[in-house]
Amino acid sequence: MASRRTFLKLSMLVGGGLSFNITNKALASEEAEILKTSAHSQGRVITSATIYDAPKRNAKRLKTLTRDTVIPIIGETQGERLSPTSDLWYRTDNGYVYSTGVQPVDTELQTPVAPEIAAERFWAEVCVPFTDTRQSLQANARPFRRIYHGCVFRVVGLTQDKQGIWWYRLEDGFNGNNGFIYNLHVNATHMRRITAEDLSPLSPEIEDKRIQVNLKTNIITAYENGNLVNTVRCSSGILKRDLATPRGEMSILYKMHTSHMRDRTRTYDLPGVAFPTYFTWWGHAIHCTYWHNDWGTYRSHGCLNVPNEAARWFWRWTLPNAPYDTNFYSVTLAKTTGTKVSLI
Repeated sequence: MASRRTFLKLSMLVGGGLSFNITNKALASEEAEILKTSAHSQGRVITSATIYDAPKRNAKRLKTLTRDTVIPIIGETQGERLSPTSDLWYRTDNGYVYSTGVQPVDTELQTPVAPEIAAERFWAEVCVPFTDTRQSLQANARPFRRIYHGCVFRVVGLTQDKQGIWWYRLEDGFNGNNGFIYNLHVNATHMRRITAEDLSPLSPEIEDKRIQVNLKTNIITAYENGNLVNTVRCSSGILKRDLATPRGEMSILYKMHTSHMRDRTRTYDLPGVAFPTYFTWWGHAIHCTYWHNDWGTYRSHGCLNVPNEAARWFWRWTLPNAPYDTNFYSVTLAKTTGTKVSLI
């Protein structure tokens, strides 16, 4: 368990692109403890959220939280459903907040790697609730783009600014018009290096792997040799003709470590979408999600949204096994057949 003093110290250390908006009286207590949940100790408000004095719709509203407010999560509880698919509420230190509008996160500051390691290029993930990138390291440079916990980028360099802060230079996904964007810098303490071992294949000796997706219940189930090995709730495509997730018998066709996802009209613009595992050539994938926490619903544009940890699991588990050093690997390159995917 982390003490309040430790929590506050971490919050102050993250400067240089990361700011927390935590305001409540309980933070003044030195004796109070943040009790970690099974996964994460903090929550980031995705758009807006409300703190209630009890986990139910008609409870007293204590406070409205704005986008990117970061709150401690000291426990989870079941309460009244505010959406058809979830009864999960998070207990913060002065009330309860409904889970679907809060991304579970952590603050885990890192030590920057040596410059020669950065020059070799490696994958890294955001390990703080959010951080602001820059296109320039000049003292008066403005923040460029905010990126969020779990986003993945390729690090292609390391630079120290005049204030002594180390910044990673990132490769920001793929832009169909201009190729890769290299002029993107992030505070190096806000990124966790992902090693080749972290992405090693899961049960590579097993060829009989199969995924079944129930689009009525929004549940993905994985099987090895007919035995269930993983079940994950997802959010599939909105039930409209052009946004619905396709049904039928398919297979994994290609993988990327990360993708900058956006549509032509910029309805959405999502950098650093981690570990997309594609089952159609026209872009349907199982991939990480940091813009909602609402599993079991229809809210994607045809893909299967899953929590970050689940996206990485499917990426590692499915065939073909992708090499560490490339951001595009297909069944054609692997000269093999991908894991079967049945969507019903």
